[in-house]
Amino acid sequence: MSDIFDYLDWRGDISFKESPFNEADNIIFNLLTYINYTDVVPEVFTQSLTIQKVAKADFTLHKIPDPRLYALLEKCAGTRRFKDVRLTGYVDVFNEEEDCQFCAVTYLYDRGCAYVVYRGTDSSVTGLIEDFNMVYKAPIPSQAKGVHYLEQLTRKLPWWNRSRQLMIGGHSKGGNVAQYAAIHCSKRTQKHISIIWSNDGPGFNEELFPKEWSVPLVPKMKTFLPSASIIGRLFNHEEETILISSSDAGLLSHDPFTWKILGTQLVRVDSDSPKTERLDRSFRDWLAHISLEERKNLIDAIFDVFKNMGVSSLYDFNNFKLTQAVSGIKTLTQLDAEQKKALIHSLTQFYKSYNL
Repeated sequence: MSDIFDYLDWRGDISFKESPFNEADNIIFNLLTYINYTDVVPEVFTQSLTIQKVAKADFTLHKIPDPRLYALLEKCAGTRRFKDVRLTGYVDVFNEEEDCQFCAVTYLYDRGCAYVVYRGTDSSVTGLIEDFNMVYKAPIPSQAKGVHYLEQLTRKLPWWNRSRQLMIGGHSKGGNVAQYAAIHCSKRTQKHISIIWSNDGPGFNEELFPKEWSVPLVPKMKTFLPSASIIGRLFNHEEETILISSSDAGLLSHDPFTWKILGTQLVRVDSDSPKTERLDRSFRDWLAHISLEERKNLIDAIFDVFKNMGVSSLYDFNNFKLTQAVSGIKTLTQLDAEQKKALIHSLTQFYKSYNL
């Protein structure tokens, strides 16, 4: 089976006019959105930069979390299909006080087509907190900012770039933000949207979002879930989900670099893995037995421990010190009665749910 780099070797010399936008192209744009384009890609929609020029920028001051991302950017810049794709409207918001990690960029291609991509969760604890907050809170900051971004784009993007096809999408949390933005944007904006891509993005909490709200846009949604997916199975999906194959399992299958490609499509599979089905059932049963207030107390307790240990990123665990562990244990012992109750009850209930 091929991967995304094999696809570029095979399809890179064919333009979008000759071969329309496809599932593999969708994955490429989502991966490129994880690159930090600060001071490279324009924030305003009236200015843009080609992938070929973006690849020549100096990224030495920007931390690229995965070297494969820059390799992908360089490879795209050397292809006929992607080199002239233009990037615009780059927004990157990080606010610890609001528990907000949001990023979006718009790709303009084939003279009149636009693809808005929302970045998924990064390695920051703030990004993780925002994700976890979805179990009791709506909307989270990124969802609200996603709607605002989409409205700004349709107002400020030149008419000829929204006259043919406007797609929105994202990977992980970004897929959820894309769906939320499409559902909550104005009717004027909705009429421009042709496809809503969700690439292993979580669904919506039924306690906070009624099923009926998404019905009109469900036909436009295209949702991919690796067969061993965990992230994408969180909460409810009203739309049809497409199971795909990954070269990894469990949490590692969340990485789009591992997704298998055949021709222009992601490789389909027939069923979930038994372990994934069990985790999915356990999570849903756990939610059914834990109140919104208990969820909030649990999340606050967990991330209070992280903050008191001085952990602001998952990468901090690579250099974890004994003193940080001691600080974490001390924080646990100092939790108030409600937090302790929520922590014990939640962990006990999940254990029961998993072992049903």
